[in-house]
Amino acid sequence: MFRVEEYDRWFDSRTGRYIWSLEWPLIMEMLELKPGETLLDIGCGTGRLLQAVSCRKAVGLDQSQDMLSLAQEKGIESLVRGSAETLPFPDRSFDAVTLITVLEFVPDPEKVIREVFRVCKDRMVLGVLNRYSSLYLWKRIKGTFAKTSYKEACFQTVRALKHLIEPIAPGCSVEYKTTLVLRPIPGLGALFEQQLTKMGSPFGAFLVMRVSRES
Repeated sequence: MFRVEEYDRWFDSRTGRYIWSLEWPLIMEMLELKPGETLLDIGCGTGRLLQAVSCRKAVGLDQSQDMLSLAQEKGIESLVRGSAETLPFPDRSFDAVTLITVLEFVPDPEKVIREVFRVCKDRMVLGVLNRYSSLYLWKRIKGTFAKTSYKEACFQTVRALKHLIEPIAPGCSVEYKTTLVLRPIPGLGALFEQQLTKMGSPFGAFLVMRVSRES
């Protein structure tokens, strides 16, 4: 359980709080969750996103029982243990589906996207690590000399995501934004990041893409 708790504590560190303060508003902006809508968070981990959403109709899914147990300790009740490749839900079960830093670590991203699109009624929001960022190069260099969780990760690009999604969700609208263009520097760095996000910089380390079905 130590490694799971260590992962969860990172969000409360100075760097973790700073990064989450940039990622979370962007996720919410793209998600546009309305009152009464249902949400599925795939790869919910210890429930950080579910806690922040405060949605009564939100369900979290993760394949790690240790992650789910820690999420339960936080008071999160609607949790399901399962795989992103075979979601245990009927078609179009949720208004919105989030998939945050999951695609980078699954063996079959196409199968995952097909499952997400199947259970999604209106829109899905993907949060991925952007290959076209300076942080990508740093993580790769770091992974060469030390064992990190990013060593085996497959960083994504806008083009690669569109190539993956368009055959599965033809006719859907696709929008994206990025944040974390600069190295994480708490303080004044956040002001620059917010401006770069508004300007639509494609080089942020965290890429959020929304795929919406036709109304």
